Amino acid sequence: MTWNGTPTPAMRRKSTGRFVLRNKQRCAGRRQILDGFPVAPHDLSLEEIIAYFSGDVIQCLLCGKKYRSLGVHIKRIHELNQDEYKKMYGLFWRRGLTSKDCHETISDIVSKRIEENGPPPHRITLEEQRKKHRPMTSAHREMVLTHLPNGAVSVKKTT
Repeated sequence: MTWNGTPTPAMRRKSTGRFVLRNKQRCAGRRQILDGFPVAPHDLSLEEIIAYFSGDVIQCLLCGKKYRSLGVHIKRIHELNQDEYKKMYGLFWRRGLTSKDCHETISDIVSKRIEENGPPPHRITLEEQRKKHRPMTSAHREMVLTHLPNGAVSVKKTT
């Protein structure tokens, strides 16, 4: 059967009725905040941070819900990125927002992948990047310096 552009009665039925209500209830449940939350933004002590990451699940400090990984939850529900969340509570920048179990699972997967395929390709060093790109000519440099946006100060030497 090919699509002719008009929805069938079964398709129309799915978009209304009890499914819409159920989805709205699920959405409202995901945005529900538990008692005692949100925790006021402050820097957690080292002991608190270690305890926070050491459990089987990690708890969102904004709503109190528990997850194996908080990244998607924080992005979709609280509309924050991970860096903003980590900054609010003084969490480690290089540690993902995952529970201990999830962190170990991901670490094992990455270690196995490196073992099988070798290390990932190295990033280009600054010296290699400079060799790759030709230096800016004096004419191009003068054009860049004279066409600065409003409010910018030119560093062009006057003679």
